[in-house]
Amino acid sequence: MGTHRLKRNFTGGELSDILLGQIENDRYKYGCRRLKNMIVRPQGPVSRREGFQFIYDLTSLIGTYGMAVKPRIIPFEYDKDNAYSLVFFYSTNTSVTTTRVVFATGTGLVEDPTSPGDPYIYEFTGTFELEKMVCKQSADILFIVQPNRVPIEFKRLDHDEWSANEISFTSMPSDWNATDGYPQFVDFYEQRMVFASTLERPQTVWFSKSGDFFNFGVSSPIVASDAVTLTMDSGTQNKIRWTNTTKQLLLGTLGDEWSIAGSGYEPLSFSSNRTSRHTNVGSEKINALMINNVTLFIEKHGRRVNQFVFDFNSDTYDTVDLSVLAPHMTDNNSIISWAYQQSPYGIVWCIRDDGAMIALTFKREHKVAGWHFHETDGKFLTVGCTPGSREDDIWVVVERTIDDNVVWYIEKKAPEYKSDSILDAYFLDSHIVYDGASATTITGLEHLEGETVSILANGGVMADRVVELGAITLDYAVEKAVIGFKYESILEPTLLDINMIDGTRIGRVQRITKVDAYIYKSILFEYGRYDDSGNTIVTEELPFMYPSNITGQQIPLFTGNKEFDFPEGYDPETRLLVRQIKPLPLTVIMLTDTVETYG
Repeated sequence: MGTHRLKRNFTGGELSDILLGQIENDRYKYGCRRLKNMIVRPQGPVSRREGFQFIYDLTSLIGTYGMAVKPRIIPFEYDKDNAYSLVFFYSTNTSVTTTRVVFATGTGLVEDPTSPGDPYIYEFTGTFELEKMVCKQSADILFIVQPNRVPIEFKRLDHDEWSANEISFTSMPSDWNATDGYPQFVDFYEQRMVFASTLERPQTVWFSKSGDFFNFGVSSPIVASDAVTLTMDSGTQNKIRWTNTTKQLLLGTLGDEWSIAGSGYEPLSFSSNRTSRHTNVGSEKINALMINNVTLFIEKHGRRVNQFVFDFNSDTYDTVDLSVLAPHMTDNNSIISWAYQQSPYGIVWCIRDDGAMIALTFKREHKVAGWHFHETDGKFLTVGCTPGSREDDIWVVVERTIDDNVVWYIEKKAPEYKSDSILDAYFLDSHIVYDGASATTITGLEHLEGETVSILANGGVMADRVVELGAITLDYAVEKAVIGFKYESILEPTLLDINMIDGTRIGRVQRITKVDAYIYKSILFEYGRYDDSGNTIVTEELPFMYPSNITGQQIPLFTGNKEFDFPEGYDPETRLLVRQIKPLPLTVIMLTDTVETYG
């Protein structure tokens, strides 16, 4: 007789194999051996990642040599109805390399008012270092700093009109110049503009006059509202790597984490200031993320995500490693870009230097910190997040190889799948959506020329097609179709041990005989097992199509329990996976397996 094991929570996310023996650890109980293109929901289930929609081909604007430097996505929120992802990139289509930016919003790019259909492009003058620039927004201005030039104010004048100028300071600090360098960080604190870290003074912070952002002068006699200059004394010359404003100004350097504030309850001034060193983890030069009252930063070398949070018991800030249970995610790679998507689930999306994407569902108040791995047919280069109509929008630039040519596409993640209709399922990457009159030929696929694409047509899965002359021909006429690259989604849970009369089940020959999967608004998935080397050796498809379903029409969504017999196989370790490779949704709420043990 078999024994039943219940897996009802997946909030531990994907765990390192080094934890496989920690069967009593809560994170192990709630974790997974593998989560690929699946998202951890803070309530406990896991859902398939929605696909990325094709927005625009940047390749022609960049030119071949511009691809040597990765683009940057910088969010800009003018107001609730006007949020942009500013995509900065190098362009080498002329005799000189220039820095340009296009403005992504809604489901497209802002158009050029003088050339409808073409994107509005702003081209900067002077030298730019995309990899080193740091930005901070205030009202309708994005302030841009980099070590080799005077800080810039990039101003929104209208939806399709922007301007950029070097800041005209009323009084600029005696130590900013072309020789000693210009500030590399910008922030705001207690009605003061804050600049930090030049080449010559890497641990110095400059505060403007209170309420006068561009004035760094000092009165005679000095007054409390005057500009303030502070240098953190760490005994080293560790450069500042990030800043973040809370009740205090928080800073990370190559070797330490600091805070700056006024003394006691006084505001910061020349006579009331306090610099405090809290921890000595060290940071990479990537912007810190503020999530409620927690600051996240990336440890030096880009391999660990840390939370920097105030501990009222010790009256100081503590640093906690959020990657400790999933070190394999970044052991051999570094995080180069990241963004926080507050709605709907609270996810930190991270781009690795190898082009993969890893993500962390983080709800500190609910003790949820679950990692998941994501990949596409190509390489993710940069990521950004802006407020959207239903949820926060995730924008990426992806490098793909199309018809043997390397291209760079701006794409946007489809919103969370909440619908009761399969017609609203967008589970393909670099996809386009046809929604119109009944047709058998779908055009507008030039960005996928020569590639094999998958199709969800009128809610039904069609056979794959190869794009020719920017179009495909379908088996039958449809009113709605989603067309793009398929991707594989896998859930492999950690499986719990069961104590037997004579000890543990671990190490004994065993097999899973039956599985019950409680799923939510899902259709058609595969199940199977891995061998000890991690290779898929058996998969079978669990059908949802019945004779009552007419071919060519959408299959109804299913919520409830699906029972299936598990493929034959005996091992000292049982491994169970659920997989979706078709352009269909999948949400798993819980799994119960029946296992038999021998010997």
